[in-house]
Amino acid sequence: MNEKHKEYNLTNFSTGILTILSSIIVAILLTISLIGIISRHSLYPTKELILTFVPNDGVNLILVVPLLILSIIFAKRGFLIGYLFWVAGLFFVIYHAIFYVFAFKLSIVFLVYLTLLMASIFLLVGLCSCLNPVYIRKKLENIIPARSIGWLLIIFGSLFFLRTIGVLGEAIIKNTLISVGDYCVLISDFFISIAWLVSGILLIKKQDSGYLLGTSAFIHAHATTIGLLICFILQPILTSTPFAFVDFSTIAIFELIWFVPIFIMIIKKKTKV
Repeated sequence: MNEKHKEYNLTNFSTGILTILSSIIVAILLTISLIGIISRHSLYPTKELILTFVPNDGVNLILVVPLLILSIIFAKRGFLIGYLFWVAGLFFVIYHAIFYVFAFKLSIVFLVYLTLLMASIFLLVGLCSCLNPVYIRKKLENIIPARSIGWLLIIFGSLFFLRTIGVLGEAIIKNTLISVGDYCVLISDFFISIAWLVSGILLIKKQDSGYLLGTSAFIHAHATTIGLLICFILQPILTSTPFAFVDFSTIAIFELIWFVPIFIMIIKKKTKV
């Protein structure tokens, strides 16, 4: 066994299998996202689908694919941050795959993203079950403000969950239609909000698994916000949509408000160690 992976309870074989599966996911995501941008009309037959999914393909290329590649490289070298970002990257693929699966019915896009969804869930479970949560907790408990991050995950997970239930419930009661893009976002938010809630609770209780899942979920939450900002930037470039300056500014301020305090807490904890 490679000395760098002993502490994480990983064998060379398991590391190799996980790396190969992740590389396949990256290759598929890279390919379908490039096709989505270059041959948008062949994948997305309506203007609404183009406006919704082409910028999202750009986010996959700019953020999700590099995030997964870098996380695998750092994890292979035995860095904990690599494993945390690896799990966060898989969260991101699952989040986006749900988005596409519910938008397309029995098409090439549907089959590709259904494959990505199932493969990412399988890989996420496999990676988390292979890692040593006790060792990860020991590495992180003196670095991250566990309770603060846990409560933030619970708060934002609850807000996402309640918003999803509220919007869908209102649409059903009033018998109003929801656009394809909004509907798919709501479904993705519903599932990911549950993941944030569970991860936050585990982290607050300072469970061994909570340090891995909670920290990775927190990274994913920030990556989601950054991905949304990238999407706003790409919309006028890739589509005819004007730049949503107000929305962009609101999300950017929101990201700073809940990221900066946690970053300062981490710096303070590291200086005390």
